[in-house]
Amino acid sequence: MIPPRNPDELAAQLERVCLATTPDAAQRQVLAIVEPWAKQPGGVAEMVERCAASPHPAVARTVAFFLARAISFRQLLTPAGPLVLRFVEHLAVDDPWARINLLTAIQLASMYRELLPPDEPPPRSLMRFLIDCADRNEDVQSALAAVVAELRARTLSKAPPDDVATLRTRMRAIKPEPGSLLEMELSDVASFLAEADQPAAPTLDAASPGASMVFPERLYNLIAGYFSDQSLAEGAREMALACEDNEHLHRDYVALLQWGIDAAARGDVAILDLLERAYMVRPESLAAARAELESVRAEFERAYQLELET
Repeated sequence: MIPPRNPDELAAQLERVCLATTPDAAQRQVLAIVEPWAKQPGGVAEMVERCAASPHPAVARTVAFFLARAISFRQLLTPAGPLVLRFVEHLAVDDPWARINLLTAIQLASMYRELLPPDEPPPRSLMRFLIDCADRNEDVQSALAAVVAELRARTLSKAPPDDVATLRTRMRAIKPEPGSLLEMELSDVASFLAEADQPAAPTLDAASPGASMVFPERLYNLIAGYFSDQSLAEGAREMALACEDNEHLHRDYVALLQWGIDAAARGDVAILDLLERAYMVRPESLAAARAELESVRAEFERAYQLELET
């Protein structure tokens, strides 16, 4: 089948093929139309512009696949981000493979620093798409976890806190089979899932009476999320990456660690219980607890400064 070169005619031809048969039967014919189109200069961008809102699964999944492939092979003549986000906004099919292919495109665009400008928050349509993927099948959820691992430091830190909290809640509810790919992918975002569902900055001063009800659980989430299953240097670097473009979050982390250091210094034995829960090992003394938290703060600040310099 030799497709016409006119993009409008190509889109119309896809529509006719999909209306004439079932999605699975249409897949091969769709591929025969789309593949030569994708090889033309600007062809992938044209496909996304005309097919992002297609109601046909065979079209959506195939165009999303070619978009991801074009990003991976650096074949696009235009920035990837706007095309990916347009597809996300207009996706109209309830198809797992369309979502998996589009998640791959999101991940690749982010890896190449093309998804969004550095200071721009993610659009609500992207956050809604990620939240929706958390409620899909295991294959979609696995792809989602890989995307969240990529987006966490540079993109999710700028997203509306309520959207991030909803995404985290939905992902916490996922129950993978032991030893599955999904379990492995979720383990890579364990620290993200362990974080508290609150705005980045503390709402209470560390010296205020109410801080005793807020800071312990947030400090526990911080230590358990970043350090329970990795080294001090690795956890500190993950913290620094999360704060790379978010000075508010950096100050928040420092305030939480300082609260714990001060609690140990004034003899609050509850800090021993908190660190035992986080590390599964109880510090020998309050002095040891204070030294541990001071080490975390120092390593975090060192890693944060390195991120700012690179």
